[in-house]
Amino acid sequence: MNLLFASFETITGMPVIFGYIFTFVFGALVGSFLNVVIHRVPRKESIVFPNSACPKCKNPIKPYDNLPILSWLILGGKCRKCKEKISPRYPAVELLTALLFGLTFWAVGFNAFLPVCLIFVTMMVSLIFIDAEHKILPDVINLPLLGLVLLARIFYPIFFSAEYFTDLKHSPISTIQNLPMWLSALIGAIAGCSTGVVVLWLASEIWYHFQDIEEDEEDLHDTIFALGPQKARSLKLVSGFIGAVAGATLLLTIKNPPSWLISIYGAILGGLVGGGFLWLVGEIWKRLRGVDAMGLGDVKMMFAVGALLGWRLTLLSLFLGAFSGAIIGIVVVSRQKVKDMQTQIPFGIFLGIGSIIALFFGEQIIGWYIRTFIPG
Repeated sequence: MNLLFASFETITGMPVIFGYIFTFVFGALVGSFLNVVIHRVPRKESIVFPNSACPKCKNPIKPYDNLPILSWLILGGKCRKCKEKISPRYPAVELLTALLFGLTFWAVGFNAFLPVCLIFVTMMVSLIFIDAEHKILPDVINLPLLGLVLLARIFYPIFFSAEYFTDLKHSPISTIQNLPMWLSALIGAIAGCSTGVVVLWLASEIWYHFQDIEEDEEDLHDTIFALGPQKARSLKLVSGFIGAVAGATLLLTIKNPPSWLISIYGAILGGLVGGGFLWLVGEIWKRLRGVDAMGLGDVKMMFAVGALLGWRLTLLSLFLGAFSGAIIGIVVVSRQKVKDMQTQIPFGIFLGIGSIIALFFGEQIIGWYIRTFIPG
């Protein structure tokens, strides 16, 4: 906290309270925009045009009636013209985003990494509310988030500092390079093979998105670029082989890797821990039970979360999401007496909440756990 006070006051010449006020107000404005995103993205509508309007009377909302939080309170939660009730979700999203922005400012500090964390929190909030209402996690949010995170992983170690990514302090890459050559090559090949297949799959997902193909989702994900199962299987083998060769070569030849390369390695490892773990659980469940355990939106979201937070905080995010989801699921099942909890509880809500908690308090939680339960 002292570093936060010193940096903000030193750079701006203002008391740190102004930083909290600015981030709170800015967060409320962003929350107002998120309401548009949450409403329109699942419906595949433009988030720019037309201007916001009352869902019932279609009367455009005036700028003075569109003030975050305040307008809803002043109007008594009703449209000024037709008196239709406005959902309390709108001020709730605005207030929540404002509070989370202030908390991000407190947790991260006034530094170059703050914008990345604010964008991450913004996208998590939008995904949480979209999943709660529509039970989907759209590619139009997941994929840009992943792209932003990967760019940050490359450029921040080059132009700012690699210390923003706490997982690099616990990166296994230095330990791997001290192992026998054959074991280093094997580990590199496994990691490279996994990365090659994942990159191919993500590229295919982006291709499907821009092609706007309206087919059965299960059929799409059994192929790559709509090539058909046999050609897709061959392409996966080729990409896995190329990745394996590249991964083994990388670990055997680069003895003192630059910080940006270690950062990318950490992003890949975190993405595989987050998205890869969910994908593996889903595949095992599908093979055993014959039904999908979760949608691929959860997998893609956790790839992005893992790439930013690293493997340790991603494991914590998964634990927090699974723990909170299980508790809420038990409550829902006991009250509603439903048999199919999966259709009642969108898992992305709890993964998003767990990811935000891990961003703010993850290192403290892990440190407390190690000190308490793992002997010296």
